Amino acid sequence: MPLHTIAMIHTHPNKRTSEPDDPGDIVAAGQFKKQLGVPVLYTISKEGIGKYVAGAPHGSQEENSLTFPNAAKDGCGCPQ
Repeated sequence: MPLHTIAMIHTHPNKRTSEPDDPGDIVAAGQFKKQLGVPVLYTISKEGIGKYVAGAPHGSQEENSLTFPNAAKDGCGCPQ
């Protein structure tokens, strides 16, 4: 794993939300934190990007579409 990794990312199929709401996502996030020291799991689907932090009561929706309208203005350092 690359040094300074802070999150894992995986995709959800088209019939699923981007929210990391599947029990398997929650288990995976816990394992990533325990075994690799990576506490955050991002999920990507056609609905956008979801985020789950290991141990949190639920995940969150970070972006609502694949156009990512906030990418250049939310501090990511992307060229505008």
